[in-house]
Amino acid sequence: MGLNHHRSAVEPSTSPFQPPSKPPSDRRERPVEIMSTTSRVGSNEVKIEGKKRKVVSEPTHVTLKVKGQDEEEFRVFWVRRNVKLLKMMEVYTKMRGVEWNTFRFLFDGSRIREYHTPDELELKDGDEIDAMLYQQSGFGPSSLIFRV
Repeated sequence: MGLNHHRSAVEPSTSPFQPPSKPPSDRRERPVEIMSTTSRVGSNEVKIEGKKRKVVSEPTHVTLKVKGQDEEEFRVFWVRRNVKLLKMMEVYTKMRGVEWNTFRFLFDGSRIREYHTPDELELKDGDEIDAMLYQQSGFGPSSLIFRV
């Protein structure tokens, strides 16, 4: 028996020594062009036939500033763009010594939910998030009862 008996019928390969090619699954993956005249210059530039062309890649992280209503300074968080903001909320409230649902997080006056991601909210580097203590009202039907 040859080496080909281990190959899957789902992943065809032209050679047992060549891995099957996969289509790009992440939108941030860039197709690689192989050109003999291409050389890497610096970290963000590609030189092609004497001309420089910028290679634009979308950043994978965003820097967010969180400030509580009783704090004078921001706390800075470096967050992945595709990760739920619950992680940031948990870290912030743990530093404050309370549960994450003790605060309400707001961006430009709109509430941020734990399941939102920076990409969904279109957050950019340096955006400021307000952390407000959640205050539950004590007024309700039980406070309207008077005993004589």
